[in-house]
Amino acid sequence: MEHILTQAGEVRKVVCYDLFQEKAQALADWVAKAHGLEGVALPGLQEALREADLVTVAASRLKPLELRDDWLKPGALVMLSGPAHADREFWTRNRIILDHIELHEAYVEEAVASGDKEGYYRSVIGGPIYRLIDAGTLPALKDFTSIGQVLLGEKEGRRSDREKIIFIACGMAVFDVAFAYEIYQNARRKRIGQSLLLWDQPAVG
Repeated sequence: MEHILTQAGEVRKVVCYDLFQEKAQALADWVAKAHGLEGVALPGLQEALREADLVTVAASRLKPLELRDDWLKPGALVMLSGPAHADREFWTRNRIILDHIELHEAYVEEAVASGDKEGYYRSVIGGPIYRLIDAGTLPALKDFTSIGQVLLGEKEGRRSDREKIIFIACGMAVFDVAFAYEIYQNARRKRIGQSLLLWDQPAVG
């Protein structure tokens, strides 16, 4: 949540949905207290999505979110850092941007090598698009756009105010490194924790 708020300075209202209403309310209360924003907890996912400009998903693989394309407003950005099941239109009518194309290609290779491709697909966030690629409904992964290509100006980002974008983040170590560095800097500012000596002489360098 906080990483989104640092990049989306115009956010004024945060709508929360969870299978357990009290968890959604706790997050809404935290948003209001920690960031001074309007925090609202709603009992239904469709209602929560109705006016959402930014959607972030953090769900269990045992209980993926169930989405429909017509629940999203034009111009919505959906950030899938958790699994979601959705109707065919969700994946085929909207712009899909990946975190790293080669990572997803590696996942598909692992799925084939596992001997249970469908079972593997069910375990990763990108599984729904891999199935549609296998069926010939979506283009090959190499023809998708990655967030890195957008940032480097190699491919265009948003093409219109009404375009819906689905960003799939299956998990890259670089995200963990960046987050760990932020935690480290925060600990230094607050003078908490302790320094650890991991080795007397580094093995490399």
